[in-house]
Amino acid sequence: MKKSILYLFTLLTILLFSLPVSAAEKSYKEGIFTYTISKKTVTITNAEDTMSVIEVPKTIKGYPVVAIGDGAFGGSTMVEEVILPDTVTTIGDFCFAYSNSLKKVTLSNQLKAISDGAFYHCEGLWTVTIPDGVKTIDKNAFGRCTNLTAVTIPASVNQIGENAFPDTEDIRLYGKMGSVAFAYAQKHDLAFEEYVTVTLNGKKILFDQPCITNTEHFRTLVPMRAVLEDLGAVITWDNTFNTAGIDVLGTRILIRPDEPFMMVNGVVHYLSCPAVEFNGRVMVPIRDVMETLGGKVDWKEDTKTVVITLAH
Repeated sequence: MKKSILYLFTLLTILLFSLPVSAAEKSYKEGIFTYTISKKTVTITNAEDTMSVIEVPKTIKGYPVVAIGDGAFGGSTMVEEVILPDTVTTIGDFCFAYSNSLKKVTLSNQLKAISDGAFYHCEGLWTVTIPDGVKTIDKNAFGRCTNLTAVTIPASVNQIGENAFPDTEDIRLYGKMGSVAFAYAQKHDLAFEEYVTVTLNGKKILFDQPCITNTEHFRTLVPMRAVLEDLGAVITWDNTFNTAGIDVLGTRILIRPDEPFMMVNGVVHYLSCPAVEFNGRVMVPIRDVMETLGGKVDWKEDTKTVVITLAH
């Protein structure tokens, strides 16, 4: 409790006293954003709490947006999703802290660090993919994110601060064996799973929920929507029958979690292992689905990569 009060006080201090005072850091306003300009680059210092989805622009007034300031999105009650452009290289301390409605964040591929307390006490956040290239995850970065269940940590990360992640039994870290992420998970008794990469016709697929392994059948289960929507699939969910309907490449597929088969154009096709619901996603045995569509699936053991080739 004392630690939470301390971090709340720190956040309030940042919000109250981080306003620019020099002429070179004069504040400007553009839409919902307050920002400063320095050396022909933009730092966003505040975002109005009026929208559920905020996509930060790449440029403002012709200048690239390179930083999100300390506490800029902190304490939000409306914002559920934030998308950062790849122009952003820095996010400040407590940038999103105490934004309890925040459920999803897309981070810039140019980030080098997840700062101190960046997502502290974001209780709505349930999964995070940290971009390749990030080297440091500072202390308390995701502290007290009590519903966080899946964090993908690239091999580029060489330092993870204390209490960077909540010590809950539900959280699972995904990374490479022997990595700093693996060592952190062991030290803090957190679940760890080796990260599996999936490529489709040479393009890496990005997941909000990483692949999981069915250890009983030795099959990789992949988030259905991420791969199939990249093929132009239309996916619907029938709550009555607890079934996913997929229309893709002229094929109609019906998949129900925990069933040993799927329906393809009205014909039963047995699966090598059942699809499952996991962290709010339908995970499917990707080889079965892709081969049904005429694709080829290979496994690269050295890089832990599923390679999908499909003409469409």
